[in-house]
Amino acid sequence: METLVDSDLVKPKRPKWVWAISIFYLISAGYTLLSFYLVYSKSIPLNTAQSEYFAGLTTFDHALTITIGSLNVLAAISLFRLMKVALYLFTASFSMGVLTTIWHIVFKGFVQALSGSGGIVGVALGWCLIAAVYSYTWSLYKNKVLT
Repeated sequence: METLVDSDLVKPKRPKWVWAISIFYLISAGYTLLSFYLVYSKSIPLNTAQSEYFAGLTTFDHALTITIGSLNVLAAISLFRLMKVALYLFTASFSMGVLTTIWHIVFKGFVQALSGSGGIVGVALGWCLIAAVYSYTWSLYKNKVLT
């Protein structure tokens, strides 16, 4: 008869970067909600291009934003739980984010809304961060840390 020993039940230790990424994504989700609230409550001033951009967003645009944000939160929670589905959720979020950004650049005046506010640099840094998180998640998946 085979018996289980305590070492068979020990889960792998959660890497510090998993903690950092998970906390960052959860804080980011809250910050995004706050930002949208401040914009739509007119609590912060917007220039003309920004006002036109936000006025031109449709229900579909907002649904995409909510979907991408939800995927990010679910991916962060899954990563924290060391589940391989985190990689798939980050992949879906990243893909939808790229497609949505292209759509907004081409049809919604996204670049004009960002100009002059340092927003383009922020978007570039954001994409670099997302790529780094995805790469790290991929390495955890490849090394079988995610189950």
